[in-house]
Amino acid sequence: MQINHFVSSSLEENVDIKNLNYFLYENDLNIIKKKTNNLNYKLVKPFFYDSEFKKTSIDQISKLEEKYFFKLQKILSEIHKVEFSEKAWRVILCNWLRKYIYILYNRYFTAKHLLQNYNINSYNELSIEKENFISENSLDFISNIDNPYIDNFLFSEAFKILSDKISIKTKNIKFVKSRKKVFLISKNKIKNLYNKIIYPIAKNNDLVLHSSYMGFKNDLLIQIKNKQVPFFLSNEDTIVTKFNIKFREDCKNRYFPKSQISFEGYLDKLLFSLLPISFLESFKLNIDKTERLNWPKKPQIIFSANSFEYDDLFKIWAASKITKNSKIIFAQHGGNYGTNRFLANNTVEEQVADIFLTWGWTDNKKKKAFYFLKKTKKINNNKGKKITLFLNSQNSRILPWDVVYEYNDYRQKFMNLVKQLNFSIHENLVVKLHPVNKTKFQEKNNWIKFKERNNFNFSILQTAKVDKIFKNSKLLICGTDTTIYLESLITGIPTILLFQNNNLDEIKKSELKNYKILEEHGLLYFDAQKAAKKINEIVLNPNDWWQQDKIQYAIQNFKDNYVRQSNNLSNDFLRLIKNYFVKV
Repeated sequence: MQINHFVSSSLEENVDIKNLNYFLYENDLNIIKKKTNNLNYKLVKPFFYDSEFKKTSIDQISKLEEKYFFKLQKILSEIHKVEFSEKAWRVILCNWLRKYIYILYNRYFTAKHLLQNYNINSYNELSIEKENFISENSLDFISNIDNPYIDNFLFSEAFKILSDKISIKTKNIKFVKSRKKVFLISKNKIKNLYNKIIYPIAKNNDLVLHSSYMGFKNDLLIQIKNKQVPFFLSNEDTIVTKFNIKFREDCKNRYFPKSQISFEGYLDKLLFSLLPISFLESFKLNIDKTERLNWPKKPQIIFSANSFEYDDLFKIWAASKITKNSKIIFAQHGGNYGTNRFLANNTVEEQVADIFLTWGWTDNKKKKAFYFLKKTKKINNNKGKKITLFLNSQNSRILPWDVVYEYNDYRQKFMNLVKQLNFSIHENLVVKLHPVNKTKFQEKNNWIKFKERNNFNFSILQTAKVDKIFKNSKLLICGTDTTIYLESLITGIPTILLFQNNNLDEIKKSELKNYKILEEHGLLYFDAQKAAKKINEIVLNPNDWWQQDKIQYAIQNFKDNYVRQSNNLSNDFLRLIKNYFVKV
């Protein structure tokens, strides 16, 4: 019988040197080829990532997510014997739960794809103690999900559910712990000392701001104008305790004695292997810690633009206040909200907030068209000479579809753009990579190789202050319609958007008209060659093109909908919340 062995990472232990190896990713294959002689291999085609698949997967997950939330809420309420409201539990759990379902959906249906289309019948399971990949909290979970040892575990369990014909061989290995430790705790000693001194007065504050995105100055002004002593929550980590394997096994046997042969069964089977310690072993300890913290005791309003995602201690504290009738206001903290059908559509923060503040758009009464929260400003009399290409980051594998192949296509699109630009442009061209690609994906190496292969002389920039890049640029090319594009429009520097997709299929129908206005006025392109032609045409005097009335109309229309600017953010914030709540 032909042995078709699947390799899920660049770990040598995953390879079966005697048989045909099927690789999911070319990068893993290239690393293994350097280590292994006479490798017999094939590269599989990707798990789908087109718009139709994205829609199908998100629709399926949305239904399951709601069902699974109530299941998990019931389980944790019984285990911890706490009385949090449904809304409070949503604040604590739902961002982690969505990521959990997304990640497992990808691995489960990738495994199914491999079994159905490549007759995979062999896989190596690496024998590693579970304590090596149990996460301490939500941030730890998401920061380490690309770890190949964790991935090996996820695929092993998926194959066991999906097929009884696949041979899964256990390989005992000496595991070198390679997980990243990520901390939230504040190192600002002055801030911590100030909080300690002022707490006896500030503990009765009605309004709490945390990770507001509005900056220290606005946070300070809002509190002064609200006639309360300014107070700034410290960043605190969850309490870390040892993971209890017996307790977890008992919970699994109690709540899921028999796993279904289905995707939901896969979720059940792995829940107590992957649930962060902060939600299980140390949950009550974290509740106790929040009660001891020098944070306001009875706030009427809690506001955050970012802490609802990975800051478990803040979420547990906020949940306890919500249960006692505190109101929660969350805010948009990046692009794609309100426009993208998949990436930031109906987010957890939009669902659970009493009010959700957007940067200009709205689609229901709970979502208020507010203003851009960051301090980006228009640059007058700009004398920059650079042409800067801003590229998006590669996502970790935390989405239902295949983000690796999707990003490979994305990279190729922008390399094609660079090839099409007049050679004289290259000496002033700066390819600005997203900072996350430095630490996780080594994207700079791909661009260095491309540059050397084609004998180009453009610059590659990984990390730099964005405001400095803006000031040095006379033309911006954005490879994404996320925050960097919106900031570019605010600066007033001529900007062209080469869209990350080949069409507008991923934009909500209600927002299509605003994108089409950009396209009709030559501000948005889908094809690299057409975008390069426009850049070559305007590059000598981009401002002449930019200042045309029809161009300015299209830009202003987009800004009015997605990146409104406030003349006085602190006043506008207070005015809005006082319109919806009794005295703050």
